[in-house]
Amino acid sequence: PGEIGFELSFLGEVVGCTDPSACNYNPLATISDGICYGVETIDCAGNCNGNAISGDLNADQNVQLADVELYIYGILDQSVANSVCLDLSNDDTISVWDAALAANCALNPTACVFPNEITNLNETVEIGFSSINSLEQYLDIYIKNPQTQISAFELNIAGISIAQVESLVDLTQFPNNPRFVVGGSKIIALSINDSLIATNSSNTPFLRVHFDSMTSNYICVENVVHCLNQNFSPTKVNLIDACANFVGIDENLLANFSIYPNPSADFFSIVFQNSISEDFQLNISDALGRIVYKIKISDSSQPFTVDTSLFENGLYQVSISQNNFVKTKRLIIAH
Repeated sequence: PGEIGFELSFLGEVVGCTDPSACNYNPLATISDGICYGVETIDCAGNCNGNAISGDLNADQNVQLADVELYIYGILDQSVANSVCLDLSNDDTISVWDAALAANCALNPTACVFPNEITNLNETVEIGFSSINSLEQYLDIYIKNPQTQISAFELNIAGISIAQVESLVDLTQFPNNPRFVVGGSKIIALSINDSLIATNSSNTPFLRVHFDSMTSNYICVENVVHCLNQNFSPTKVNLIDACANFVGIDENLLANFSIYPNPSADFFSIVFQNSISEDFQLNISDALGRIVYKIKISDSSQPFTVDTSLFENGLYQVSISQNNFVKTKRLIIAH
């Protein structure tokens, strides 16, 4: 409520970089200080005249295969933090995709333009369990990739503690040992020598995972983070029959089985791949887990047919159980 006294003093013109094309351009400067950095000196972190390089984990001013190894180890032990300089795929996650892009850059300097966000979701890969050996404590994972060859993959398994992982792919075709941490749940493989997993039009075992203990009665290929094609672009991945439910496991107690037709309209048949001498329970449950059909079966030497004409369209779980051992497969009803 009164006058406010103030004083205005001219201290001189602003001194700084007056080149509008320079990364340290000062739009208020009218007098050049003679220090201007070119646009090309902005590093991956956005620092003017900085020295950070995309994909350079060991900060030696180069992207080399040593950085690729650091990517893989960092992903497995969760020690590599997400940053704009390391997220080469610009998907806010550090994964095998970033490691693959770094490998491509290390081997091909013309491929070092990041971020590289190219994806190819028109190519589909299917992954799931092909068999589980409870006696020797290992499980085999299959791949079905009829459209594209595979250069890398990263997946997580829930319900077990990994003891060892071995590749079931011909080593002359894909000589890349899967990476893992003992006691962990993640598996990574990456080609850095132009080798690829060939296309497969049928379910083909490609990983054998040995486990020393179970952490849950429900073992699953929990998710596939990425499955990359020959151009290091992610494909679409479908998980099929990727879970098995255990209470007490003895593989010899229960028959393997398959379902056809699937999708089904008015009926489907269960075919047992090996016969068992004791009765077992067949349950069919809907997507909400409600049992809609159950029956005891005593003869596994012949296919068993189920009438589904009154079932609603949707996704169902078909389970056979015996002596606390359960095997489950997915069934689609489409009238």
